Amino acid sequence: TSHDCDVVNHRLENEPGVELLRGEPVSQNPPEKLRAWGRNPRVLQLSAKEDLVLQCRVQERWTLPRELLCLEPPADRLNTKECRLIAE
Repeated sequence: TSHDCDVVNHRLENEPGVELLRGEPVSQNPPEKLRAWGRNPRVLQLSAKEDLVLQCRVQERWTLPRELLCLEPPADRLNTKECRLIAE
């Protein structure tokens, strides 16, 4: 959930950390209307894949040392629509 300029900054000492938002798989599919599209200020459900809904809670955010992102490539990514929703 960090700014993209923070994630790709070439100097680790300038931007040492990134913020993570935990997404927990839930059995609800499609997302609950009251937890989708920013309707709930504390809980957000996202369609991560056709058969996968992730639930994120605003209280479950962590900062991670940015150099850990260099250890392996991303396993997957959300679509543009869902990324834009998180940014908002």
